[in-house]
Amino acid sequence: MATPAGQVSDISAASLAPVGSSQLLLKGTSGYTIAGAQSVPETFSLSLTGQGGASVNPSSVTLCAAGANAGDLSVTPVPGQSGEYALQESSSAQGSDVTVSLELKSGANCSGSLVDQAGTSTPLSLPSVTLTQAVFVSVIQGSGSPPIANFVLAYTADGSQLPFELTRQDSLNVPEGLAYDPQDQQIYVANYGGGSFSGSVTAYSVSSGAASSSFSLSSLSQGSTISNPYALAYGLVGGQQQLFVLNSGSGDLLAYSATSGVLSTNFPAVTSTNGLESTQGIAYDPQNGEIYAANYQSGSVTAYSASTGIQQAFNVSSSQADGVAYDPQNQQIYVTNYSSGTPSQSTVTAYAISSQKSVLTIQGGLNGAFGIAYDPVNQQIYVANYGAEANSAGINGTGTNVVSYDASGSPVSLSGGATSAGAISTKSYGVPQYVLVVP
Repeated sequence: MATPAGQVSDISAASLAPVGSSQLLLKGTSGYTIAGAQSVPETFSLSLTGQGGASVNPSSVTLCAAGANAGDLSVTPVPGQSGEYALQESSSAQGSDVTVSLELKSGANCSGSLVDQAGTSTPLSLPSVTLTQAVFVSVIQGSGSPPIANFVLAYTADGSQLPFELTRQDSLNVPEGLAYDPQDQQIYVANYGGGSFSGSVTAYSVSSGAASSSFSLSSLSQGSTISNPYALAYGLVGGQQQLFVLNSGSGDLLAYSATSGVLSTNFPAVTSTNGLESTQGIAYDPQNGEIYAANYQSGSVTAYSASTGIQQAFNVSSSQADGVAYDPQNQQIYVTNYSSGTPSQSTVTAYAISSQKSVLTIQGGLNGAFGIAYDPVNQQIYVANYGAEANSAGINGTGTNVVSYDASGSPVSLSGGATSAGAISTKSYGVPQYVLVVP
């Protein structure tokens, strides 16, 4: 016999679950953490359980934001979907880490009375929701081939570690470049590989960390064009989702469909004959439709049409250029100049795209500056310090951290729980390689 439906007064428990590909960075001990909810609403399903296990129709109550930060989160019922709600960060909370409490009200709107747990006068307990940005970092440890440890970790904008972690068990094999696909809400990881394995590119769900079953590029596949991939960039080109892959093994830059992994026939391979020289980083500029490449050996940054691969009239000199990031607000690129040593000579240089001239140089706090990412919400950059000690010993030295600066070049102190001296410390994991910001 079916369990009879319960009433509002019978509710003993309530739970939330993400629907579809919501950008949920796993459930923590006290609630949910969501990245990117300012631009894309995240959908959750509400389930209610009555005494004795009876289900309660969720349409008999309304889910509402509560507490001091209630105005930072919009909670809207999804039309035609009983018990589903769209959660979206308000513009006032954009760029901040805020935690919003949730509560249940009886009736069809938030003006009803609070719903208490059955048999008590205590409001029903619901998980909180923390709205944040996510800073992803690829990390390796050890000088062997492959290294003894491989990680992709996630942090809040201020450096607190999030409950998201990819490891060797998730098929990581010397993780390097990172890219983000906002449409399918997944991150791409370039696995450099080692030995007889020449690498791969794998897509992972931001919500669960699970590898995508529909996208995979592997050097082991027949006819593969993957050869020790290093850096990645994602972008919409002509309305199509493209993933640009820099292969350090073959020294070329290729474009693939970001959904199927099929090699693009419209983008011929960019090679050393087109200016690539020991290229370490790439970045996509959607406004100008170009891909920028940081060339370590020649100390330059070159640009290519994202649709045709043709080299553009763009060239800036930047000694030991490693990483490159695009800044849409100020129409400039940031380039890391590695130059490790004691004392470190590493710098980050900003170049105006229009003039190709240097407009800013950052030096303090850098040590073997490598990967770099720009945060368009807070208008600041994150830089992975490979570290002089890490570079010489192949292990996690004292210079291994991720530091941040604002658009004027002033240091931004990161005060989260995973930080040390104002920076994200990866010392317990290994050496940071590349950085990715999910706004």
